[in-house]
Amino acid sequence: MNALTLSQAVKIASIYCKVDSNDPNSMTIYEFNKLMFDNNEPKQFDYKLFTFNELINDNKSKQWLVKNYFQQNTLNMLFGDPATTKSFLAMGLSFCIASGIDWNRNKTEQGKVVYIAGEGHHGLSFRFGALKERYQNDPEDLYILKSPVDLMDQNSVKSLKKAVDATCKDPILIVIDTLNRNIGSGNEDSARDFSIILKNLDKYLMNSGASILFIHHPGHSSKERGRGSTAINGAHDTMYRITRKDDVITMECTKAKDHEEPEPISFEMVEQFTGINDEDGKPITSIILESTEYRESSSDIVLTDRDQLLLNTLEELINLEGETLSNDDRQCITINRWRKKSYESLDPVVDSKDENSKKKSIRQAFNRGRDKLVENNLIAILEGDYVYILQNATDE
Repeated sequence: MNALTLSQAVKIASIYCKVDSNDPNSMTIYEFNKLMFDNNEPKQFDYKLFTFNELINDNKSKQWLVKNYFQQNTLNMLFGDPATTKSFLAMGLSFCIASGIDWNRNKTEQGKVVYIAGEGHHGLSFRFGALKERYQNDPEDLYILKSPVDLMDQNSVKSLKKAVDATCKDPILIVIDTLNRNIGSGNEDSARDFSIILKNLDKYLMNSGASILFIHHPGHSSKERGRGSTAINGAHDTMYRITRKDDVITMECTKAKDHEEPEPISFEMVEQFTGINDEDGKPITSIILESTEYRESSSDIVLTDRDQLLLNTLEELINLEGETLSNDDRQCITINRWRKKSYESLDPVVDSKDENSKKKSIRQAFNRGRDKLVENNLIAILEGDYVYILQNATDE
């Protein structure tokens, strides 16, 4: 007997299964395809049980990545408002771990570090250059990715895993800056979406012992936790809130699952030569964070939700479309572009009885918020037509 081709087998099976789109009692095309082509083998799970002694003698769970602050193979977060220099802090941590030098007088476990810069690529070389000049060290185990990764997409994370294995296998730390820029089609407010992200991280990145450090924004209604679903905060091992008062940055622990919460610490922003000169030979400088006496986090600046919305909109625009002027190396955007995008952002949150009144309310909300941000030295207007966030806050 001659073997049947696939098309012949499908044709015979379709007749046998009575697939007829005109017959309401027949099998549907979907049901037929599922019967013919789905793998009906039961899903296999690979579980491994540990003895009690194996568990308590597992030293990896007790090892520090940064003494007193971060443990190995854990999920961590730095969160804070724009302009609080979160990214500067994360870059300093990454640099010290990759170099095997103390961070803020706390010992580090030297290892490979991957820094995923989902935004603010323009100033990366300046900021890391400033750290190199400060510590006089050139870490070979620090690797930077200058593009976001879609953590919701399993194939995207698999591709990242492939690139990591080819370049810097088994990193000890992976920094994701920021969560929002690397969430792809996901929604921060969805517990389900974040569970997908965690599943991908566990399967492809954390299973080799890497710690993850997310850079994130605070909640809209509460600055004491990260923005989005409570599942995000619940999943983390350690979380630190970053605040700023003038040029002093304060880092406070809001969650430490398996170790004592460390005392809050403060840093001051210090100008540092990057080791790079511009085309005229003028030294280019950036900012580094140096330890200073602890100052309790407080701020005289109270932003409304609308003020914060305007600042966040400006930050996102600069990250996506920012440009530099010939006489200034800071990333900026035109005021008109910011105004147009802000009007769109304000539209859903401004209520009014008619369309004309709503347009007027949106215009007033933007003007008041813009003036408040300028008065509190959070943004500055350049040449009357451009706006930027002070202290490189777009790359916080």
